[in-house]
Order: sequence, then structure tokens, then C-alpha cells
Amino acid sequence: MKPISIFLNSEGFTASLEEEGMIRVYTQNFTTDAWEVTEEFEFSLVKSSSISELRKIILNMIQRIGDCRIFVAREVAGQLYSVLEAYKFSIYEVEGKPEQFLDSVLASENELNKNLTEKSIQSVVCYPEKTDVEGAYFLNLKAALNADLNLTSKKILLPFLAKKDFKVLEVICDHMPKWFDDEFEKQGLESTLSRLKDNEYKVIISIK
Repeated sequence: MKPISIFLNSEGFTASLEEEGMIRVYTQNFTTDAWEVTEEFEFSLVKSSSISELRKIILNMIQRIGDCRIFVAREVAGQLYSVLEAYKFSIYEVEGKPEQFLDSVLASENELNKNLTEKSIQSVVCYPEKTDVEGAYFLNLKAALNADLNLTSKKILLPFLAKKDFKVLEVICDHMPKWFDDEFEKQGLESTLSRLKDNEYKVIISIK
């Protein structure tokens, strides 16, 4: 279960940046689905006199909540937002007490991750593209990797090559991946490399 960290004021409501309060980390019990407090400590940015001091307080907070990467408060802005974003937090601005929104925040987070996963799968599935020529496929590997930083040449190509459901595959890339030669030998494939222009090559892959 994903832990959720919440900035709360003295009355137990989500706090704004002008308030002193505490960070409370909630984790859902795997067996009962009940939310349990697994960490709690004081937190305030009100008395910070400089940006460096603000960042130090925020970084100490991040270290203290461990692997939690969901943060909820009534307001998240300025240095707090910048640092949390840099550390890949999911940030939610919500008013109320934790019991009123914990389930909905978790549901939103799960839906977000589901969409990202589906998008990643779709990115892999759509490559390489079938051409008008029977058995011939095309992949602009350079463009695919630039479009999605989560992809690698292996993620895109290995599932496709393993199927052997092609005659010729043309790949455009900025360099020939180091794993090509060993993998082609292992799978009974052959290739030819030609240079199109600076930092752009064409690799023709076919079955021996």
C-alpha cells in the first residue's frame, strides 16, 4: 500500500503554508484496509528566514517520510512545491481532515498510475509500424526514445524481434545500440548499417 503524507494544523485539518503544524504519514493496512498513522512529527515553514533554510526544512521532511511520494496539504506553493516536484511527488491540495479524503487520494493515485502504465504499454505496442510492403516494418527509434524517456531500445525492439513475424525491419537511430550484434547473432538475424547524415543512421534488419 502507498503511504500518504499530510500537512496538518493543530486542529487536525490540512494546513496552509502560513500555519505551523505537523506531518502525519498514513498507510493503509493490507488486511483490514484501515488507515494507520506510521509517522508523525512537527513541520512548519513559517519562521524560515531564507530560501536555503526553507529547502533544508523541506529536505529533512522528505528524508523523514522515507519512500512516501504522495503529499497532501491545503496549500502547496513556492519552494515547497518546487522541491516536492523535483523529488517526483504526487501533490494534492485538499481541505478537510484525513479521514474525509484518504480513500479518494489513493484512488486518484491508482488511476494516475494505471493511465501511465497503459500509456507506456501503448507506446511499446505501436512500434515498429507496418509498412505497405508485405512483411516490412519501420521504426524511428530516435523519435520514439525522445518522445518517452521511460522507453529503451530493448523495451521497444526485443518483444518484436522475438516474434520473428517480419521479413525486413528498417530502424532509424542516432547510433547503433551496443546490444544489436549479440542479440542478432543469438536470434539468427542479420543487419546492414548505413549513415544518412550526422547522428542519424539506418539499420536494415532481416532474418538469415
